[in-house]
Amino acid sequence: MRRDHEAAVARLKERGRLRERMKQIYFGNLDERIEDTIFNTLTAQFREEERKVARELDLRLDADLSHMDEGVALMSISRMPSGASWKPNFR
Repeated sequence: MRRDHEAAVARLKERGRLRERMKQIYFGNLDERIEDTIFNTLTAQFREEERKVARELDLRLDADLSHMDEGVALMSISRMPSGASWKPNFR
């Protein structure tokens, strides 16, 4: 679990670096240091990489929420009196 958290934090940092690089390219294009064709190519690549990182982070969040739901369900079961029936209520 700790490793997953560290991986998610690393992906968030990577997302920040991608945005910073996109900003630098944007300003380079405004200052006419980067040609439009190169700017468009690099921007498309960075946006695709950012989408990939965002999807991975969304999957991690969904998994974390699912684990929390399961943990709450287990806690509810553990508080039930013995002999009571339990019906799962997962998403």
